[in-house]
Amino acid sequence: MFIFTPQDVQYCSDIYPVDVVLIALKTNPFTYIWLLSGLYLVGFIVYVIVRKIKGKRS
Repeated sequence: MFIFTPQDVQYCSDIYPVDVVLIALKTNPFTYIWLLSGLYLVGFIVYVIVRKIKGKRS
């Protein structure tokens, strides 16, 4: 596993966000699967709505 934060970090708030994401993904991957599925579903719904709106204009 890659760690981008230097070893001499003094506070937890100094940990790089990419390391926080990697650690969270390692400990609880189902949360990210759920979030990605939700984003895909919202994107698909927006795509369908936009397509219907453009279809009515023509």
